[in-house]
Amino acid sequence: MAEAGGTRTFGQIWREVAAYLFATRSPTAEQENEAKELANQGYLTFLTEHDWTFMAPWTTISVWPNVALSAVTVTGVYSSTTGKTTLTATAATFYPSMVGRSIVVTAIGTFTITDYTSTTVILVSGNATATAKTFSIEATADYRLPDNYGEPMGEFVYEPNKVGAPRIPYSSGTMIRAKRAASKVTSYPYLAAIVPAAHDTAVGMRWDLMLYPTPNAVLVLYYQCRLNVAQMEDDDEYPLGGQPHGMAIQQSALRIAEQRKNIVDGPMSALYSRRDGRTGRIASGM
Repeated sequence: MAEAGGTRTFGQIWREVAAYLFATRSPTAEQENEAKELANQGYLTFLTEHDWTFMAPWTTISVWPNVALSAVTVTGVYSSTTGKTTLTATAATFYPSMVGRSIVVTAIGTFTITDYTSTTVILVSGNATATAKTFSIEATADYRLPDNYGEPMGEFVYEPNKVGAPRIPYSSGTMIRAKRAASKVTSYPYLAAIVPAAHDTAVGMRWDLMLYPTPNAVLVLYYQCRLNVAQMEDDDEYPLGGQPHGMAIQQSALRIAEQRKNIVDGPMSALYSRRDGRTGRIASGM
């Protein structure tokens, strides 16, 4: 279902910025790029000014045990351009949380999973060219959280009717590593920790979920987190917040554009303050 007709799109927002800066809604390519940059600055600034509830949705992560299926094989096609190999499995096997883990392709080698495409397609680093090879993925009980994961908003919760204890309390990475060293068991996890993944400047900050013990089956965990938001790119994109906040986001962008003109506390800033005051009053309900 599409957004309500009155919701502002990225295209409408950046064109208002262009009209303010350049007195046209049909700018040159250079002017368009500047208007888009300022529109995104206004958008991202707006999102950091309140603890918006729409910035903390509930979602799920699938965690998994060791993967070693003799009946499932992969075929790998290497790209010298990207330096990665696309592995395609003959059955649904992969999960987004496998990014960062190692896959062993029989008679080919061990490779790091860099991207998740679908339940049957992943990308790995290096040349893993293969035809109908079996494979395995060891469950380290470290699971990659989504790229837009920002910070936790509560504990991880099991899907309904799964186990007696419905939630997984937080511990520390140190405690979980100590327990793994003392006893390597598989069962329903009862400890969790959020730890930073090894930093890669090409992709930015990422986070892993550590669990103890290692799951003995594929499990779906529910959790709530604050999002890291990407910049808008397409004209038909809707910003977070929907219709109630669309005009405030646009005014935030115009305020940034006004500051670019070296106008401090000008009319655009004043209009934003009044509009943000109204949207801020509904922050706890939005």
